Amino acid sequence: MKKILLLGSNGFIGRNLENHFSQKSEYSVLAPKRAELNLLDDQACFAYLKSVKPDKIIYSAVNLTSLEDTVRMFFNIFRHKNQYGFLYNLGSGAEYDKLNYKPLMKEYLFGRSIPVDSYGLGKYIISREIEAAKGNSANFRIFAIYGKHEDYNRRFISNNICRVLAGKTISLNRNIAFDFIHVDDLCRLLDKVLEKNLSYFNYNLCSSQPVELIELAELLARKMNVGHAIEPIQDGMGKEYSGDNGLLMSEIGSDYKFKSFHQGIDELLIWYQNLYKQKLLSLDSM
Repeated sequence: MKKILLLGSNGFIGRNLENHFSQKSEYSVLAPKRAELNLLDDQACFAYLKSVKPDKIIYSAVNLTSLEDTVRMFFNIFRHKNQYGFLYNLGSGAEYDKLNYKPLMKEYLFGRSIPVDSYGLGKYIISREIEAAKGNSANFRIFAIYGKHEDYNRRFISNNICRVLAGKTISLNRNIAFDFIHVDDLCRLLDKVLEKNLSYFNYNLCSSQPVELIELAELLARKMNVGHAIEPIQDGMGKEYSGDNGLLMSEIGSDYKFKSFHQGIDELLIWYQNLYKQKLLSLDSM
C-alpha cells in the first residue's frame, strides 16, 4: 500500500482530496494538520518526512496573505527530496500573470511575464524551481475550480447559491470567461496522474472549455427559480482566464470526460440546501 501525504488538507481542495483518496484501498493517506506539522518549521518538516517516507506528496498549502510564507512552506518540503518519492504541486493559472492572459494559455508561455500580484508570484517562484530541478516533482496549474467546501463568501458559484438561499439576488460584478473544473475532476485527474511516469514538469490542469460567468449565473437562476434579470455591474468583458490542457491529456488520454456544469451545480446546490436545512450554514454575511 502506497503512502500519500496531503499537505494543505485544511483548505477547500485539500479537504476534497483527503475525502477522495481516503476511499482508495491502494493508498494509505496522511493529512497532518498544523498542530501535527508546522510547514514553516524546516526541522519539523524534515523530521516528519524522514519518519513517514511518503511515496507521493500532493501539495496544496498556501498562505493567501503572505508571499514569504507560501514560498517558505513549499521549500521546507521540496528541499528534502530524498525523503519522498514524488511531489505533485497544485499551482495556478495566475503563474502566467493576470495582466498578460491569452485565451487557452499554453505551457510554453510561462515566464514571458512575471506576475504582478503576490499570490501569482508565489506560485510562479515554486513553478520555476520545479522546472529547474527536473527531478521528482511536477506542477499542475489550476485555472478555476468549484465544489463543496469552497469559500462561499468569495467563490462565484457557491456565493450566488448562498445568496439565493439567503433571499438575495444573484450578483455579477463583470462578465469574464473562466476555465472551471469541478473539484471531483481534480481528484480523478490526479488519480490518473499518480499512475503515470510523467514526461514534463509543468501542466495546465483545466478543461479547456471556458464559460462566461453570465452563462453560469443564468443557469443558476433557472435551477433556483430566480425570476429577476441578471446584468453585470460593470460593462464589457474581462480577460479570459483559460488554459490549453493538451499536454495533460497526452499523459492521461484524450477520452477523459469532465463533469458537466448541470451535474456539478445540481450536486453543489443539493449540498448547500442540506447544510441550510440542518442549520450548518451561516448566511449572515451574504
